[in-house]
Amino acid sequence: MTRLVSHQEILRNTIPFDYPVVRGIYFLLAQRQIVYVGQSINCHNRVRMHLADKDFDSYAVLPATPTDDLNTLEALYILRFRPGYNLALPTTLLLISAYSLKRKKVSRFLLRKLTDDGVLEPVVFQGVTYYWRAEIEDAVERGLL
Repeated sequence: MTRLVSHQEILRNTIPFDYPVVRGIYFLLAQRQIVYVGQSINCHNRVRMHLADKDFDSYAVLPATPTDDLNTLEALYILRFRPGYNLALPTTLLLISAYSLKRKKVSRFLLRKLTDDGVLEPVVFQGVTYYWRAEIEDAVERGLL
């Protein structure tokens, strides 16, 4: 998987609008601040679509390899930068929502206890709590869930 890069590295990769087709993750910027993170099989066309509904003055694209999971990369960058226009996380195998766990009959009390004990590290995004799937699977293997 492509490594996550810093805000400065993203700024160094800012490119003009007349760039060729690229599959990857794109970042919309306003005054050098990341305001939106997205993904596409044609990032430059997708960015043009955002001109109608988002305020930004430049963008950057990080090309992805054919094996990169764009949903996962997008979610990780959204969690890292918390851009204002991103209101939800894409579906990814890395995270599972507290709501999904509740539907599987996992109690909030138990999740809170495992969090307090340092077994789980929840992520809150836009008021929704998510848990790292690997931590949940590890807790199940250890008989904690």
